[in-house]
Amino acid sequence: MLQRVVMSAVMTPEFITLFAINHQIIYGQGTNYDGPIDFIKKNRKLVKKIGNIILNTLLNLLLSLVLLYITIKLKQKFIDDQAEKTKNYVSILLSLVGVPSSVITQIRKINTLPIPNFNK
Repeated sequence: MLQRVVMSAVMTPEFITLFAINHQIIYGQGTNYDGPIDFIKKNRKLVKKIGNIILNTLLNLLLSLVLLYITIKLKQKFIDDQAEKTKNYVSILLSLVGVPSSVITQIRKINTLPIPNFNK
């Protein structure tokens, strides 16, 4: 399905003209064809190879974008996990020192609230 969409976007008149010139060079000036469909039938292997190259390039591009997105999300998750681990460690230390749990809860709420931006 994707290959058909890509090929229909690529098969412009300029592209067909380029293939027509190539056809005349390879098969001689006396040969001709009846429209782009006949031309594609005569050059099926070439058109399929070009379609596969375009499809592979498009899929590689999409795959690299997906990997970039996953990498960013994993970095953010790692940072969030480290922050949560640090908060838990501080809470444990505070409870061992004897700080009441209500104070520890208030401290954790302060740490999770977003920092206000007063520069607006």
